[in-house]
Formats: sequence, structure tokens, C-alpha cells
Amino acid sequence: MSAKKKIAILGGGLGGISTAYWLTEKEQWQDDYEITIYQMGWRLGGKGASARNVKPGYGYRIQEHGLHIWFGFYENAFRTMRQALEQLGEYADPPVKTFGSWREAFRPHSLVHFEENVDGRWVHWPVLFPPNDALPGDADVIELWPMIETLVGWLRTLYDQFSETSGRTLSDALVDKATWLPEWAKSFVELAADAAGHTLLELLALLAKHVPESEQEGVESIVVKLTRVLLDAVWALVDDDLDDDETRRFWILLDLAGTFLIGILDDDLFRHGFESVDGDDFGEWLTRHGAKPVTVQSALIRTIYDLVFGFDQGDTTRPNFAAGTAVRGTLRMLLTYKGSLMYKMCAGMGDTIFTPLYGLLKKRGVRFEFFHKVEELTLDPDDATQVGAIRLARQVTLKPEVEANGGYWPFVEVKGLDCWPSVPNFDQIVEGEALRHDPHNPGQPYDLESWWTSWGDVGQRVLERGTDFDLVVLATSIAPIPYIAPSLVASNADWKRMLEGDADSVGVQTVQTQGVQLWLAPSATQLGWTVPAWAREAEEQAGQPLGLRGLAGGYAQDLNTYCDLSGLLDVEDWPADNLPATIAYFCGTVKDFPGAHPFDDYAFPRQANEAVRAQALAWFRRAAAHLWPNGSTRMEPAGVNPNLLIDPEGGVDDARFGSQFYRVNIDPNERYVLTVKGSTQNRLAPGASGFANLYLAGDWTHNGVLNAGCVEASVASGMEAARAIGGVPSRIAGEYPD
Repeated sequence: MSAKKKIAILGGGLGGISTAYWLTEKEQWQDDYEITIYQMGWRLGGKGASARNVKPGYGYRIQEHGLHIWFGFYENAFRTMRQALEQLGEYADPPVKTFGSWREAFRPHSLVHFEENVDGRWVHWPVLFPPNDALPGDADVIELWPMIETLVGWLRTLYDQFSETSGRTLSDALVDKATWLPEWAKSFVELAADAAGHTLLELLALLAKHVPESEQEGVESIVVKLTRVLLDAVWALVDDDLDDDETRRFWILLDLAGTFLIGILDDDLFRHGFESVDGDDFGEWLTRHGAKPVTVQSALIRTIYDLVFGFDQGDTTRPNFAAGTAVRGTLRMLLTYKGSLMYKMCAGMGDTIFTPLYGLLKKRGVRFEFFHKVEELTLDPDDATQVGAIRLARQVTLKPEVEANGGYWPFVEVKGLDCWPSVPNFDQIVEGEALRHDPHNPGQPYDLESWWTSWGDVGQRVLERGTDFDLVVLATSIAPIPYIAPSLVASNADWKRMLEGDADSVGVQTVQTQGVQLWLAPSATQLGWTVPAWAREAEEQAGQPLGLRGLAGGYAQDLNTYCDLSGLLDVEDWPADNLPATIAYFCGTVKDFPGAHPFDDYAFPRQANEAVRAQALAWFRRAAAHLWPNGSTRMEPAGVNPNLLIDPEGGVDDARFGSQFYRVNIDPNERYVLTVKGSTQNRLAPGASGFANLYLAGDWTHNGVLNAGCVEASVASGMEAARAIGGVPSRIAGEYPD
């Protein structure tokens, strides 16, 4: 029997944790591996970490890195969580207090408001995405061609709805003028003519349905040409009437669906792969395939860019999102969701996701080493194809009784859930009292998750290959790599290209992001947010909650996305005399701050946070009233009355903004990973690091599902890393080609 391989996973974000989970899904994994996860600071989660504010009077409120929502197409992420929660429930004495099932942990959401700017005036465009009976996490294979059939079906449905409400119709003679149709297509024309409705749309539907079975040359080009005929004909009907909301929205949806259909077939993306057009920006690709400016500049497209923080260096005037990845992600998001378009977590992401995964993995025998910051990976001097050593900073000393009792316990219990606190559990740490007061940030403890902390580490720890580890999973994000792996970058051209690009490409880029959370005394309805009556009727007819609370995208920069997460009040614990009725989350990008900020510029995090607070306050003064028209004042007609905010400190007027939660993600490991045009091909795959004992995990790697910064990409990457090491799982849903 061969010796167990020791696996060091560096980073406890979703990529690293998913790797550990799937490695431990291998039958008898304990016979093959010893797994240790090393984590800086006191929390797991990476960019998905959340905290409970433990300061008295703050209601154990949830504080996130930003807004996190799971989409219904996250097959691998939901598969992982469904399994993990079910497996936890099998223990007679579960190791952590958490949700009993995925249905308890997530609530569906179906209503999205796209924010249109029409002649300088903001207008809500509410869209309800219908639920279905499928369960996220069930799929093994995701077929591509049915998406084409669905797009054609959308064209037909959109046109029928428009024709019925507007009285404007196309001529069936449009097909008769298509003299370029080959002889073999005549039978389809005859079938279409016999069907109810318009011949052109029927012909498109028949062709789309039979393309996979057809052996005729050029059938895709016929679908493309017919779609262009349709779009040109409809444009002639509507181009003078785009000031009308319904007409404009009909055209945007029709043009978008039609352009997707044209572009996918024209560029032969099912054969060449979606990434074959990742050299284009999404908007450029839409324009190249004929989309009108009103579509390319629409709230729908702006929301897609906002969703992935898709702006060069955080500059919202410079959108940049690789086209193939954008198309693939949009198709998956809109056409393959299960149950609901989105799901909101029923507590913080840390509480909902990382508490159960931590508990399960620890129960299975995975070791966790908190308070260990990766400082450098170095190559083996005797074998430059292998990582030879890992140097870690040991940030604190755990008390002997804590070590003897199984190590650091990272939780605080809130309303029956084990949650991650906003500061370490000082009473478990020898240096706990000293940690409570950071002189560079008055009133705050030292931040052991910050690269700018002045806290002096208590020691170093060097892990040696063959003694402390055999295999390494690098599950930090990409931005730390120049700092922690310079020798790997210097010795491998692929790593250098991943970071810097070359003459024909660009490196993988990252961006700062910001999140703002408000707690308000009035309800969203009292503030003036309106859910359309037809949406409430749809929910009543469905006989189940659809998820209708406020969620808006494409709104005014820089806090372009708004989400009502008042459902989280159920798991916060506010005093009865200071109880919020609304929790509102906002997020957006932040341009890099000017000047150099070395890591010994200890005041920089505070200064960055203060700058974001000032920007947010200015934004609320000019933009909040569109969302909450009843929350403004005579003095601030475009803003929100600060005295409606819940302030545990008892401030007055603008001072009440001070106790809300603001976060700017400036640390290298916290920066969001972009998918800019010309960069995708430079990502490294989890099992192809170029070093024999090194694997990669995280949404910065090249995975087979979706190369964008999201939960699904992180989980898929972790699954690929586990498969490269141990052969499990054999299938990953959505891998190209499926």
C-alpha cells in the first residue's frame, strides 16, 4: 500500500473548499490523502465570506463582501450544496448548526427591474421570469442546440404578443420574396404555409427544429438569413415609435434574441466553441451581427456588464466583457435555469454556504489551519518542475486549551445558526487583547484579513515537499500571484502570459468592487418601491412564492445594482426598540485609487473606505428617490431621508449614514476577476499548472463551464482540480462540449 499523499490547499474560498469537498467524495479517500486547508485570518469564504457584527446594538447584522445571488443555472454549485446539506443531516449529532436542506437555505427570486434611462429620465422595466418544475443541481448534460429552438420560440412569442397588442403585422409574402431558398427547403415552406400564424416565423421554427437532423448544406445560413429578414421587417414597423415603452422593449428583446441566433450560427460557435469569439467585446459582437444601438445600449445589456463588473479598471464608461463568454453565460442564465431564475440565500453567504461545508469537511477529517497567510511558494532547487516549499506567516498563537480541544472554533451562534463573526474570537487567542486595538484605525481591531495590517506575525512556518505536503492546490485568487509566486511566474511563460498577456492577447485582469448595505425603519412598500400588480397576480396563480422583492440592475453608476434583502431580518437579531423593516444592498465597481499604496501604508484601507462612504452618500443624494420615491425630503428631493436609517449609535441626519455598512475590496485576494476581451485563452486550467505537483482552483482559472467571476465557475474549477488529482467527479454539468 502506497503512502498517503498530503495535499495542502492554500485558500478557503469556494474554489479551495469545493476541491476539498469533491476529493472527499472519492470512495475511501482517507486511504489516499491527508488534506489541510490553510486560511488567512479567521473566516472561510474568500470573496464569498460574510460576517455577523458582534458589536452590541448592531443586531448581529450580516455584513457581506458584496451582493451575492445564486442563479438557477448553477448546476454544479447547487449539486454540491444539496449533497453537502443532505450528508450533514445524516449525522445523529451534526458538527455545526445550519440549515436542514437546500430549500431551507435558499429562497427563489423571479422578478427583475431593468432600469432604463430614457431621455435622461429613469424608468423601471419589470420582467418576471416564469418558474419551472426543474431542480437546480440535477443536470449531468446540458445540450446546446435546444437553446436555438428556444430562441426561435422566443421570436415567435415576442412577435405574437406585439402583434396582438399593437395590431401591426408582417406580410406572409416575405417568404415568397426569399428566392434564394434552395429546393430542399420548399417542403418546409409548404408546411409553414399550412400552419397557423405567419409563414416566416413558422418556417424558422421548423428549420430550427430539424437542423440537427438535416444533412443539407447551409441550413444554418438559411436560418440566419430568414432571421435577418424578420428583424429588418419588424424594424421597419417600429423604428419611428421607440419612444413608446412597450414598442421599444419589444424591439430590444426581439433584436437581442435574433442577434444571438444570428451570431451563434454565423460564427459557428457550437463547433468552434464560444471562446472562439472572446477576442471581441460583447457589445462589439452584437453590433457586428446587426444589433441596433438601442439594443446594445439597453438596460438589459448594461445589466449584464454590471453583473460581471465588466469595466476596464472599474471605469464604467469603458465596458469590456469577452463576447463568447458573455453569450454563453447569458444563454445559460436565461434558457437553462431550474426552478427560478435566481435564488437568494437565507442568511449570509458565509452562514449559508461555508458553515455547512466547513462542518462536513472537518467531520470527514479535513484539517483547517486558520490564521495562516501564504507568503511565498518556491520551486524545489533539485527539481524545478515541482513546488518545493510554502512559506506561511503564522498570524496568532492559539491558546493551549484551544489546540487541545480540536483547534480554533470560528463561529458565533445567532438564532440557532453557527455564523462567522466580524472579528476573531479573541478569547481563543493568546494575543487576543492586543488584537482588539489597531492604532492606525482608531476604534477598530487589527484586521488579520488585510494585506495592509501593521500587526506583527507571531512566527513563520515553512512547509516542505515530501514532509509537509506532496501536492498543492493554489486556491487564492489571481491578483496575489505576483506577490506569492514570483519564481513560478519567472520560470514559466504561461504564467507570465496569464498575468501580462502578449502581443496578441491581454492578461487576466481584476477590479476593485464596493458593497453598501443600509438598514431602514420603513418597509420597502412604505418607501415607495412598487411591485407590479400583474406580478402579484402571477404569484397568486402559481400558488407559491416567486420572489418579488426589489431587485434592479443597470441603474445609475457607480452603485448600479440594488437588491432588497429584507428576508434576512429573520436571521438577524435586532433589539425590539430599534428594529429595521428593510435591508437594502447596493454594489458596483471602484476605480483604482491614484498613487502607489505599499502594504506598509497602514492607513490606506481606512482612507479607501472613507472615500467609498463619501461617494455612496453623494450617490444616495442624487439617485435614491427613483427607487424609494416616498423616502425623499423637500431638501433632498432626489435622495433619501437619512433619519429613516437604523443607527445603533443614535446619530442625527447624515451622521446616520456612518453606521451603515460600506466595503471596498482593495486587497489582492478580494479583487473581482474580470473576463475582458482577449484574455480567456491565457487562463490556466486547474490540472494544467505546468508544475507537476501544483493544481489551481478558483474563478480565475480556465474551466469548462463558464470563465467568468461567479459561484458556478469557482465550484466547477474546484471540481476540475479534484478530478485532476483523484478522478472524481467524472462529470461536470455544462462542460463544453455537452
